Amino acid sequence: MATHARLSLLTKPAPQEALQEAVDSFLRRGQARNLSASTLRFYRDRLGAFTRYLDSHGLHLAPEQVTAQVVRDFLTAEAERVTAATANHSRAALSAFFRFLVSDEVIPADPMTKVEKVRLPRRVIPTLSEEEVERMLATSSPRTFDGARLKAVILTLMDCGLRASELCGLDLGDVAWDAQTLQVMGKGSKERVVPFGEATRQALLSYLARRGEVAGQPALSVTCYGERLNRVEVHRVLSECGESGCVWRPSSPLPAHLRGDVPAERRGRVQLAEAARPLLARHDPALCRASAGGCGGEAPAILARRQVPLTGAEGGREEAAAVGAGD
Repeated sequence: MATHARLSLLTKPAPQEALQEAVDSFLRRGQARNLSASTLRFYRDRLGAFTRYLDSHGLHLAPEQVTAQVVRDFLTAEAERVTAATANHSRAALSAFFRFLVSDEVIPADPMTKVEKVRLPRRVIPTLSEEEVERMLATSSPRTFDGARLKAVILTLMDCGLRASELCGLDLGDVAWDAQTLQVMGKGSKERVVPFGEATRQALLSYLARRGEVAGQPALSVTCYGERLNRVEVHRVLSECGESGCVWRPSSPLPAHLRGDVPAERRGRVQLAEAARPLLARHDPALCRASAGGCGGEAPAILARRQVPLTGAEGGREEAAAVGAGD
């Protein structure tokens, strides 16, 4: 009997190991549910922050030993270390984690039921005027690859109200040129069809004429090396553009509607109502009224003409070719 007890103690994992095993099990369940890679990264990052907090404070706890007060102390530390919004993100991840543990009968009760959200300060989201958007667009020539891509990115974000990740996830086949719509894959793998106006259509065609053909690359938005554009690159390009156009200081945050993380119910409505409509309606008055309510080849082809301005005749021929490829 004593031998069995000693063996049980030897095989039982340490509390912190049991917690990490529970986190790994939760993430594996997320993979089995086919959660997106970004969602899994979010859970891994926030739960990792929680386990690191416990380690740094000498709290070696098993899942069933985590109390509401421990979580409250962690969220308070997160709000002070980063922001209150990040603390609430951590709370959301921990809520999903402990619900999973209760459903799998790993713990008897969910400590998160007694943990309130961190209070967020109410701030007015900064917006851009039409003049500021014009200054951003004027920082790079639309006859170059960088300039054409910049204009396409800005107008698509403004016109369609996309998140930056949604813009980066678009493929060439997601553009319906005849209907002037984009098939967008949003958060939670939810698809939606979003219309775009004539100004955005012209900007996309001009960009595609300079994009060139990239073997095996279906992405609509690419870097000068033919790789899919990512959120970090979008943020960098728009930040540099805003600084060059004296729209904001280098220390200022990128406006929310150009970061692409505006809440769904507000995207393309409140922030851009005054700036976007006049800009887009110059070519498409109908859009203004409505908003009120496969490639082949090699990447070096892009590099070869990345900064080469096109003459009017060349631009017209390339744009016609881009229309054919898009259709």
